[in-house]
Amino acid sequence: KHQLRWARTIRASKGPGYAGLPVTHAGVWITILLLSAHWRYAIALWVIRTAMVFVSGGFVSQSGLALALCWLAPLWDVFAFAVWLGSYRSRKVEWRDKSLSIGKDGRIQPSQESVREHGA
Repeated sequence: KHQLRWARTIRASKGPGYAGLPVTHAGVWITILLLSAHWRYAIALWVIRTAMVFVSGGFVSQSGLALALCWLAPLWDVFAFAVWLGSYRSRKVEWRDKSLSIGKDGRIQPSQESVREHGA
């Protein structure tokens, strides 16, 4: 729910540019390469993506967790792609047990279900 809320609010604030976000999801490209039997490119991309997290998370952010789990970054990318897809399913978000929606203008407002429940 948290990831979807973020994705839906980012989608509202970034506009059409949000549609291009999957280009940055290396794990999706790795999966496509594996499914099309381009093993060498898939492995090379996995190594590059892992190295990016190793350097940025391990050295820049000095995160031991990032160092230990950097090899999982492409799997996170696949998850992030699924969240990206889910962000287009609706404009509804949940926050602190409240049902809200994101208007076409990008403003967060009570959802129609919430308005009906509370008689507002």
